[in-house]
Amino acid sequence: MSSESQITSEKIIADSVSHQIKLEKPQQSIEDLEELQSLQLTKRTEYEQQLNKNRLNYGQWIRYAKWEVEFCNDFKRARSIYERALSVNVEHVPFWINYIKFELSNNNINHARNILDRAVAILPKIDKFWFLYVQTEETLQNYNKVRQLFKSWITWKPPATVWDAYVNFEKRYDETDNIREIFEQYILYFPEGKTWMTWINFELRVGDIQYIRNVLELAVDSILKSNPNDEKLPAIIEKWTRWEFKQKEVERANEIFRFILDKSKFQFDSNQYQLLLHEFTNFESKFGDENSLSVNVQLKRKLKYISSIEKNPQDVDSWWLLLDLLSGDELNEYMKKAISPENAPKDTSKTVVWRRYIFLWIRNSFHQEFTLGNIEAARQVWVECLKVIPKQIMFAKIWIEYSEFEIRNGEDGINKARKVLGRAIGIMKQPKKKIFKHYIDFERKLGEWDRIRKIYEKWFELSLINNFSALKVLLEYIDFEKSLQEYDRCEAIYKLGLQLMEEDLVADKLTPFDFLCISFIDFCKEQFEYPKARKLFEDLLLDHDNVKVWISYANFESSIPNDRQLEEFNTNTDEEFAFELEEDQKSNTRKVFERALSHYKKLEKDEERVIILEAWKSYEQTNGDVESTSSVEKKFPDIVKRTKVVDNINQEYLEYVFPQDKSTIPNLSKFLQNARNWASASNS
Repeated sequence: MSSESQITSEKIIADSVSHQIKLEKPQQSIEDLEELQSLQLTKRTEYEQQLNKNRLNYGQWIRYAKWEVEFCNDFKRARSIYERALSVNVEHVPFWINYIKFELSNNNINHARNILDRAVAILPKIDKFWFLYVQTEETLQNYNKVRQLFKSWITWKPPATVWDAYVNFEKRYDETDNIREIFEQYILYFPEGKTWMTWINFELRVGDIQYIRNVLELAVDSILKSNPNDEKLPAIIEKWTRWEFKQKEVERANEIFRFILDKSKFQFDSNQYQLLLHEFTNFESKFGDENSLSVNVQLKRKLKYISSIEKNPQDVDSWWLLLDLLSGDELNEYMKKAISPENAPKDTSKTVVWRRYIFLWIRNSFHQEFTLGNIEAARQVWVECLKVIPKQIMFAKIWIEYSEFEIRNGEDGINKARKVLGRAIGIMKQPKKKIFKHYIDFERKLGEWDRIRKIYEKWFELSLINNFSALKVLLEYIDFEKSLQEYDRCEAIYKLGLQLMEEDLVADKLTPFDFLCISFIDFCKEQFEYPKARKLFEDLLLDHDNVKVWISYANFESSIPNDRQLEEFNTNTDEEFAFELEEDQKSNTRKVFERALSHYKKLEKDEERVIILEAWKSYEQTNGDVESTSSVEKKFPDIVKRTKVVDNINQEYLEYVFPQDKSTIPNLSKFLQNARNWASASNS
């Protein structure tokens, strides 16, 4: 029998598929009241069954109530549903809020009020209910009710934000007397500088002189008795004195500062006292006369800083402030004291205290170099500074500034700077990026390319030894060689990185591997080395099976010119060359996509197949035509809901069914039956 008359499994399946009838969901129409009631009963039964399974599913309760309103217009049933849900868990705040907003959205104001009353009675500590209640009443312009609510609310000792909301409410309607009454209660619950500052700012806006002065006096007296170190006290004093000056009460303002700064009366910590003193100085500088700005102010500051240093020689802040006040021989004397090794921090790690202490050394060196012009003394400061720093700590700034110093001073400054930076690299236990970058920039300015290469090699070596990511160093090295157009060196460095990736001891320092490969591929693409780029893609797919790599590979094939275009580009003398995508490039891209699909089909990875198809479809929509796009769309799977038994429980899951998979699985029963029919027909 000829092959054309033979019945194949493919023909059987194709014939079966062609006779299939598409199933459509029947449309349901309601003809009378009885059908409507039947439908409602069915729907309610479904909701009730779901709630019987899980009564804590509040989303289901809400959907049930929403359905009753939107489809049945039955508010009574909807409220009943909400009430039943609350009986399950009366403390579920989001459900209360939804219930309230449900009534408000349907303009059932009284119902909403009733619910809000219940909410604040049952859960009075939940501020969200109160905020919603007062917002609702204020929107309805029921201001007296809002005040009653706030008064009830504050009896539950809410946070300060509630009091601020109460004050802001009264401010909106210019109820000044009410605001003052609120502040009188507010300050009892929150006797802090922040609260007093809010009251003071309010009184300053109102502008009643007697009220302003009374509140300021009360604020300062209260803070000094309860917490003299309140962070808002200096700002309050500053506001008070500035306001007194505007009232032309200069003597009163000065007396306030003298009273506050009297150490015999108040015990401030050093920071608070310094802030108050700073406010006094600012006040005198702005509003004082020449007589008030006496030398005694500076002397007091100097004595205060010296006193702080005597108590704590490691108080770097006091050292800095003291040095700012000094000059001449006295400055030189205290400069030497400030950097004394006895004042060095005791920490063995790089801390903020160490950083501040090191900056004292830098300041001293700059002072010797630029102010006094003593180069040798400045150099000695750098040398001694490096001796003071523990071996386990490394400050890149010291080494960089030291090298810059040597460059500025002396005929042999460049070589000395190299020795400084080389010494820094030699003793470092971990690679310091700032030092390497500075050294490289320094040699780049001098055009010393071979020295730069040695620095990069040392940096890369240290990164590998000390468990630091060496990939960034390698890529920076490659960028440097690119800038010199040393493309053979670039390729050699890339190959070195890929070779090291095979070494187990250093592979983790060059991660991520695909990032290095993609960078190499881009480089090959720039150099028109397309076969090398393809080989890199193939190697990458062997070592790291990733769907993104397949897609990049496919798109790569359409981003490079073909042989004819490449030859035309090489012979073209124009500066610009128009690159057009042709069929052979599209074909190469499609082949990669086909390979990817086959690969993941063998591995039975359906999700990856779908991702590949999506990328392919996007490619065809951009570069193909309607036919090619349609051919890809036909490859997309159907999503089928399946059921499996796990621990004697039926569980539903979704499965991708690809058209090409269907064609490879014949229906054996039909196939055998047709085979028998054919055999009997041929025998007869």
